[in-house]
Amino acid sequence: MSLKNNKNFNEYLINISDDVLLSYYEDVELTHFPLLVLEEFERRFTPKKKRKILDGLRNKVKSISIREYELTKVAKKSSDIGRKLGSDATKKLTKSLEEAAMRFNPTPKVNLELIEKLGQLRDTDLITSREFQKKKKELLKRI
Repeated sequence: MSLKNNKNFNEYLINISDDVLLSYYEDVELTHFPLLVLEEFERRFTPKKKRKILDGLRNKVKSISIREYELTKVAKKSSDIGRKLGSDATKKLTKSLEEAAMRFNPTPKVNLELIEKLGQLRDTDLITSREFQKKKKELLKRI
């Protein structure tokens, strides 16, 4: 049976189960003929049963609203935590990168301090004069 016109759809609605009709009623805005669904709902269900169904729908809406509110709170909290963690992680990463840069690209001041320490090692005969000169030459190239 084709459900493309009012007459056919109305016949279809008369023959479907209450559960199927209720599912159409819950999503009435998505049906092909919303007025026919509403009319069949009115015809089929007594006022007491309608009230019970509508209360059930209201409760669904309330529970969805409550869940939406709770999810919004969780999302906001997660976002705040993420921002804080991101900020902390960025600071730690920046510090680590600066330290690594100092090790691989020391400043001229650091290079001069290293030359002084090498001089002290040479003076105490822990390194040879030749080793001192070689390392000193490398450090002076970096300045």
